[in-house]
Amino acid sequence: MSTLRVDNLNARTGNNIIIPTGTVLTAPGHVIQVTSVSGLSTVTSTSTSFVDIGSVSITPKFSTSRILILASTYAHRNTGSISNDYWNCAIYRNNVSTRLLTMADAVLYQSTADGFRQTITGYIIDTPGTTSSVTYGMCAARQTASGSATFNQGAAGNIVLMEIGV
Repeated sequence: MSTLRVDNLNARTGNNIIIPTGTVLTAPGHVIQVTSVSGLSTVTSTSTSFVDIGSVSITPKFSTSRILILASTYAHRNTGSISNDYWNCAIYRNNVSTRLLTMADAVLYQSTADGFRQTITGYIIDTPGTTSSVTYGMCAARQTASGSATFNQGAAGNIVLMEIGV
């Protein structure tokens, strides 16, 4: 068997082209790799600074790739009898200071109820411009009052990263 090296391939017959194991095929608009985490650990916070509530890393195969980030958490407001207590939740790259998307602003807002729960989801496409490991995650910060909240309650936090070829 011989190896043919070309820039473009067409199937001689049919529509199937077999790519050998260990070879990376770049097909614009197609998923190159997927990495994910589910069942994120529960995080309880009272912080007015953004705290990490879960993350996962990916090492892009190409510096031109885009990364589709899908994130979800189940949040529970723990403190009742505090008026106007609310939280922000965001998706970040590499650290909580580099927030790419505010998933929810004024989340868990409820006048004085205890036990208020909410599912928070978000997605965004990022172009990290590297083939080094990149970490994406979710973070949250209390914006007002003095309440606490729990995120990923019941291990209900998930993050999926998809590298998309360009």
